[in-house]
Amino acid sequence: TLLISQLPYPPDTGAKIRTFNLIKQLASKHQISLIAYSNDNDESKLKGIEPLCKKILLVKKDKHAKYLEFIFNIFSPTPYIIKKYSSNNLRQAIKSVLADEKIELIHCDSLQMSYNLDKINVPRKVLTEHNIESQIWQRYAQNQTNLLAKILLWLQYRKLSVYEFSTCNKFNRCVTVSDIDAQTLIKNGVSTEITVVPNGVDTEYFRDSPTRFA
Repeated sequence: TLLISQLPYPPDTGAKIRTFNLIKQLASKHQISLIAYSNDNDESKLKGIEPLCKKILLVKKDKHAKYLEFIFNIFSPTPYIIKKYSSNNLRQAIKSVLADEKIELIHCDSLQMSYNLDKINVPRKVLTEHNIESQIWQRYAQNQTNLLAKILLWLQYRKLSVYEFSTCNKFNRCVTVSDIDAQTLIKNGVSTEITVVPNGVDTEYFRDSPTRFA
């Protein structure tokens, strides 16, 4: 089972390209049940991904009062970016797949979606860290000039840092895209197995042109 925040089709961003090709490769040897948040136009995107999956469950994303929730999140121990992607409907979708099928592994394709797997029991859980998310929020805070915004962003960075590294240890394996990210996890107390899977290149699409120039 693959848990992602958006359908990776068309593969027109870095994260989508990586996830789409991951599904494409896994589908050659495994059966995939895909669970993702749905936007209004996602039904039209299914044709590009349906042939690769045994089952696709789309869940409507909960509506959020963005700025208000961000401010009131100061009272929550769970970072805003994690709360934003949590959903009871999504957790029910995960449970329904687990009830209907024998699932050997759940692959959580981003830290943001990890909260939905809390208390979900499967033989193995894998988390992909496309980035060290807390570092991104640290940069937001460092580059912010408004004092109030800087304080709020710094608090988010601190909460996300604690959440990120403790959550990585709840998975059987973490996947990073670089050795630097892997070392960052280790330095921050992540003791679970870490595998580095760099972003690749589509050698079919970028193969040598037969045209030769003088």
